[in-house]
Amino acid sequence: MTFLLFLLATACCLSSLHALELSGLYADNMVLQAGRSLKIQGKSAPDETVQIEIDGNVFSGKAAANGCWMIELPPQAPGGPHVFKIAAASGSKIFHNVLFGEVWLASGQSNMNMALQHTDQADAEIRIAEDPDLRIFRVGLKTSATPVSDVHGRWVAATPETAKGVSAVAWYFAKELRQELKVPVGIITASHGGTAAESWMSAEALHSLPETAGSYAGLQKSIQALEQAPTNVDLDDSNWMEEGIPLENWNRQKRRIHWDYELHPVEYDGVIWARKEIELPADWAGQDLILSLGKIDDYETTFFNGTEIGKTTQHTLAVRVYEIPGALSKAGKNLLAVKTFKIGWGGLIGPDKVMFLQRKGSEDKVPVGGEWLFRAAKLEFKMISPRLPTRLYNGMIAPLRQYPIRGVIWYQGEANAQPENAKKYRNTFAALIEDWRRAFDQETMPFYYVQLAGFKTNLGNGWPLLREAQRRTLEIPNTGMASAFDIGDPKDIHPGNKREVGRRLALWPLVNEYGHNKIPSGPLLREIQVENGKVRIFFNYGQGLKSNDGQPLRHFEIADKNRVFHPATAEISGESLLVYSSQVSKPAVIRYAWKDYLDNLNFSNETDLPASPFIADIPEKEYSHALRRPLTMFPI
Repeated sequence: MTFLLFLLATACCLSSLHALELSGLYADNMVLQAGRSLKIQGKSAPDETVQIEIDGNVFSGKAAANGCWMIELPPQAPGGPHVFKIAAASGSKIFHNVLFGEVWLASGQSNMNMALQHTDQADAEIRIAEDPDLRIFRVGLKTSATPVSDVHGRWVAATPETAKGVSAVAWYFAKELRQELKVPVGIITASHGGTAAESWMSAEALHSLPETAGSYAGLQKSIQALEQAPTNVDLDDSNWMEEGIPLENWNRQKRRIHWDYELHPVEYDGVIWARKEIELPADWAGQDLILSLGKIDDYETTFFNGTEIGKTTQHTLAVRVYEIPGALSKAGKNLLAVKTFKIGWGGLIGPDKVMFLQRKGSEDKVPVGGEWLFRAAKLEFKMISPRLPTRLYNGMIAPLRQYPIRGVIWYQGEANAQPENAKKYRNTFAALIEDWRRAFDQETMPFYYVQLAGFKTNLGNGWPLLREAQRRTLEIPNTGMASAFDIGDPKDIHPGNKREVGRRLALWPLVNEYGHNKIPSGPLLREIQVENGKVRIFFNYGQGLKSNDGQPLRHFEIADKNRVFHPATAEISGESLLVYSSQVSKPAVIRYAWKDYLDNLNFSNETDLPASPFIADIPEKEYSHALRRPLTMFPI
């Protein structure tokens, strides 16, 4: 049977020289989205007929004058395998072992990027990671100044070998869908660590939003800086550990950050020196000393007054501690010099409080943190920084636009969690979601994301504000949030329990897209009422509100108009809470779990899913806080 379907004569970016071309996502072992019409796009010779054949059914279209073509296929049932053929006079392609199923894109920063092999119970999970109907496509790291049209990679079926390096969150999400739906699942991963939301937005979205206007302006400055950035550096550094060398070409580093931030907007590998003059008391002269330099990334050689005192020869983030013989120490000025070998981020990362010189056998210390001089001796160009605004959207998301997907899962926010940026994140994140929905031509494309896990930071209100921005993003239709606050790690920004994160994310599409009878979330603030100086709170997903440990609910606080918060009592009353404090007669603000990390959260619903943290102002008479009410201001 032959169907003649329409062609959309739109601009396409594949750079065909009159040869048949498609995105690299179209390949052997691919999973195509089932149950909905599919717009298959490509490029060929101008004005020629293009045909797609699946199981004897032929779908035809004609290329436009610019060679672009798009053929719309009718919805296909889940299953396979199929042979997928595309033919034109200018060429043909045949893809084998093709499945129709559910296709999701997984993106974000390092917690999405974290490989299965580095997570809790990884060995046991990898051993059983054999599923021919779960397919993975990993988008490689690519930055670009402009949107690119093609992507390189390959679809692979899940095996212990292919699964171990895949995003753990994406893996457990896809596995949950496979178990629940019993249909093929394809997961496309496109993520990179340490990246802010602005890196994943188009230039148009960035430019249009007041909250990201600064990022757009910074992008223009970075473009100018790129023109002056060297491709490579190769200097003679044989005397850089000595006193008296010229220092006019050395730069100042005032705080402990990775070298990548200092070299921004270009990323290099190479050798970077750091040096600092230290003033020692007169009675330290001739004394044996202990030097603590804190953590250094990657490896280094350390010199004191021109003499090597220690080194590491392989990558480690261990705190460097070296002994300095008394013959090297002198009263007055002494010189510390560190030759760091940068593979990746690199740098003296401290923190300052563990950087000191100490007289051996004494508690006396002289700090060596603070400002250092640094200079690159050898640099080899790697790439334009992926942390520049738009660069990852252009290089890793734009080329996916031609491939039909069901929706997106997202784990990001840590890089936006400085307090001032966190206050803007609600609108920034909303713009990103709208940007991607426009790019994939799906006005209500499902977009499900993770609320930041617990982690002890030095960012004040930054992480609570970011979580609040994430909660308020639920105002956008067809979004959902999986809170990970309760499964964090106070000392590790990359907590290991990604199984539960993936499971919680999967609950949202199982309910919204696939009609399963489940509760997708823990309690989410819906409405607040004031009753005689007490605050009654109603929740979405408030079925079976409870204390997980049988103890009184913790971490509720109330403040009056002076915004001085006091611990509050929270009592469960059906599907609502009654919250009050004897110290606050006229509550003006209420908040829950307003910390970067808490290890004893106990408020959930009948599913044991945790309640989301929140903060809300309470007008004097009454306050109703509906999820879909537009909110842009953050009470602090």
